[in-house]
Amino acid sequence: VELVSALIEKKVFCKYRFLDKYYRVAVDGTHVMNVNEGHCDHCLHRESKKTGKVTYFHNVLEAKLVCGNGFSISLATEWIENPEEYDKQDCEQKAFARLAEKLKRDYPRLPICIIADALYPNQTFFGICEKYSWAWMVTFKDSNLPSVWEEVLGLQKITDDNKRIRTTYKDGKQISHTCIWINEIDYCGFKLNWFECVEQAGQTTTRFVYISSLEVDYQTVLEMTESGRMRWKIENEGFNIQKHHGYGLGHQYSRSSM
Repeated sequence: VELVSALIEKKVFCKYRFLDKYYRVAVDGTHVMNVNEGHCDHCLHRESKKTGKVTYFHNVLEAKLVCGNGFSISLATEWIENPEEYDKQDCEQKAFARLAEKLKRDYPRLPICIIADALYPNQTFFGICEKYSWAWMVTFKDSNLPSVWEEVLGLQKITDDNKRIRTTYKDGKQISHTCIWINEIDYCGFKLNWFECVEQAGQTTTRFVYISSLEVDYQTVLEMTESGRMRWKIENEGFNIQKHHGYGLGHQYSRSSM
C-alpha cells in the first residue's frame, strides 16, 4: 500500500486514467491451490455431483490497478475462506464487501472505477460502490437482470440517436466497431447505463455488453468499451503472470505442505 500510494502521489499512473479522472480497478477471484482434507479450518470445499468426491481448496479475491500499457498492480487482497463456524460457505460476493472496505481505507481519496465480470450486477455491489463514491462498469450477460434487459430491448426500438460506428485498420485488416447505448435505466433505485459494442474483424464478430454507473454518449462510448475490455488484464497480465511466470501464486510457501 505504501509503495502504490507513493507512485499515485507522484502521478505515475495519471496518464492511464479513464475519462481523465478514474483509475481503473479490476476485481476478480482466482483459485490458488487444492489441499487435502483437514488442511485448516478455513478451507472451501465442493462435492462432485458425478462421483461424490469432495475437493478442498483456497481462493483469493484481488483488486488490481490496470493500465493501458499492460501494468496490472495489486492494490488489495482478500482471502475467500470459511470462518470456523458457518451456515453457508464464503464466496466472492461476500469477500468483495470486505475487499471494498480495505480499498476505501487504504486509498480513501482515489477516484476509482471498479471493473468486474458478470457475477457483479446486483444491488449489493451497486450499493457498496455508491457508499464509497466509486464509479463502476461490469460485464452484462443476457442472463443478468431480466427486467433491465426487457427495458433495454424496448427502448432500442424507439431510440435512434444513440449509435456510433468507427472503422480502423490494423496490419492491413479492417476492423469496425458498432456501438449503441441506453442511459438511465431504473433498477431498484439505481440508475444503470447500458452499452454494447459489436466488433467485426474479417469474418470474426465479437460482442461486448456492459452496464455502468457512468452515462454513455457519442464521445465516451469507445473509451468506455475499451475500459470494460481491460478487465482481462487482471487475468492475463495479473494472475497468469503470478501463477506461471516465476511468482508461483499457487505454491503454498511453507516448510510442510499437507
